[in-house]
Amino acid sequence: MFESNVRMAYDALAGHKVSKGVHGVDGNVFVELLQALCRDLPEPVTQKLLQKMECRPYEAIHYDVFRSGVFTRCVLLGMCSDLRCSQAVCF
Repeated sequence: MFESNVRMAYDALAGHKVSKGVHGVDGNVFVELLQALCRDLPEPVTQKLLQKMECRPYEAIHYDVFRSGVFTRCVLLGMCSDLRCSQAVCF
């Protein structure tokens, strides 16, 4: 289910023109998407993810990179949620 949803999102965003004759997801679109997806994460976590993805605004983002970024965000959200729950129990 995750894989098909990510593929559909990538295909929907891939209509942007990246360069001459090349259409796909560019770095700007990808970073905007990750920022929107990460709105529930602490800012330092979001910034670290964006740094690790190292996307330039003009570059075409391959599906594997796109999937990796979205998957990593899901993992980080789960980890932060677990951490918040365990801190609430401790305090």
